[in-house]
Amino acid sequence: MIKRIQYGSIRLLFWTLLLLAMSISGTRLILSELNSFKTEIESQLSQYLGAQVNIAKIRGGLNAFKPKLALHGVKIQSLQNKESALQLKEIQFGLDLLTSLDHPLLESLQITIIGAKLSIKRQKSGGIAIQGLPNIENTQNPSWLMLGKQYKLINSDINWHDEKRNAQPVQLEHVNISIYNEG
Repeated sequence: MIKRIQYGSIRLLFWTLLLLAMSISGTRLILSELNSFKTEIESQLSQYLGAQVNIAKIRGGLNAFKPKLALHGVKIQSLQNKESALQLKEIQFGLDLLTSLDHPLLESLQITIIGAKLSIKRQKSGGIAIQGLPNIENTQNPSWLMLGKQYKLINSDINWHDEKRNAQPVQLEHVNISIYNEG
């Protein structure tokens, strides 16, 4: 009787490990082929942001059990004219699977932006506006920043214009910022 239980446990473990290995391999294969969905991803982002989005290259992969998506050469067109209002060298999206089990998907995202050229304005009312990103739901602040778990801004240039203090614009170069949202 004990040998049957032992044999059954070994078989169950074998099939579980085999299924896990096949799932990981399938996920890696799917993530490696994401560049073929570039036009669909561009159109979805354009529709969400309300501005034309162009992406040079898309790459996906797994880091342990965390799927990652990287968008290279992202340009968001200005609504007023056809020049790029926002340029990002690379955006990396990581998904924490454990957090996503009991929280909304956006709260389990880890977003890293590399090589951005941002123009940020603090308005007289105290609201923050990022040039090139429309304000969602007619709010002054980019409230979507508070939904994610982790944001990183690496090796980026920021033009900070403070209208509230009526100060001259300040150019910050090679900025590294990490924002962690525990709430």
